[in-house]
Amino acid sequence: GWRAKEIHRALNERFVSSETSEVLTRVGQVLGEREGTGPDDDPLLRRQRADVRVTMATTLLRQRGVAVSPDFPAGLSARRLDVLVSASAEHLIEAATAARSLADFLSRFESAAERQNRGRAD
Repeated sequence: GWRAKEIHRALNERFVSSETSEVLTRVGQVLGEREGTGPDDDPLLRRQRADVRVTMATTLLRQRGVAVSPDFPAGLSARRLDVLVSASAEHLIEAATAARSLADFLSRFESAAERQNRGRAD
C-alpha cells in the first residue's frame, strides 16, 4: 500500500510532512487490520497513548478545580493505573467532568471501565 512515488517523497523529505504521515498511518492501519494488531500492541505507542490519557485527565480535573498532585499518577496501584490508561477517552472525559475529587474521579473512571468491559463480554 505504500506506493513508489510516496516512498521516494518520504525518503527525500528533511522532515516528515503531513502527507507522508497520512500515508504511513494508512499503511499502518492496513497492515494492522491484516495482522490483527493495533497501536497498543507497540510498546512505545502504548506508553505514549497512556501518557496522553494521564495528561488529559489531569488537565480536565485541574480546569474544574479538582486538586491533583504534581506527581499524579505516581502512587496509584498497578490495577488503577491500568484502568486509567486502557479505558476509552469517552469514559475518561465522563469521569473527569463529573468528579468532585481525585478519589471520586478514580472511582467513576473504574466504574466506567467496568461497564465498558461488561459491554465487550455481552
